[in-house]
Amino acid sequence: MRYDDPKETLDARRLAEKYSVKEAQVAPDNSGEFRVWVGDYIGSHYQSASTHKRMTAAWETISEWLNLRNLQHPRQVRYEHAQDFTHWRKATAMHNTARLELKFFSFILNELFAANTVSAMLWLKRKSSGRHPLKSRSFPMA
Repeated sequence: MRYDDPKETLDARRLAEKYSVKEAQVAPDNSGEFRVWVGDYIGSHYQSASTHKRMTAAWETISEWLNLRNLQHPRQVRYEHAQDFTHWRKATAMHNTARLELKFFSFILNELFAANTVSAMLWLKRKSSGRHPLKSRSFPMA
């Protein structure tokens, strides 16, 4: 299409609008959000009924805090959030409860980090054409 032809310019705009509408209709990828996979993590890692119940309750509290802070993806969580969570939680619970929940949240984040590290290592191994993945200079994280 030529930009100096008014008819082709109009056709290009219509085509762009058509594809913009299609792009807007595509569902967002929310597979990395906490709410999508944490329930399965709890179910697979805590077999005892009492532990499962306690970790589910801890996750509900953590989830409430995440919603208040508008944190939906693990990549949004920063080191400073740990202290913020502790201060927030100690307003309604004892210190040890806040620590237990923070430790559980740490397990959740470490699980994700381990999973992303493995997928990044496999990606690097494929891309490096036989070179060892650890000898590469960059590690793309999903």
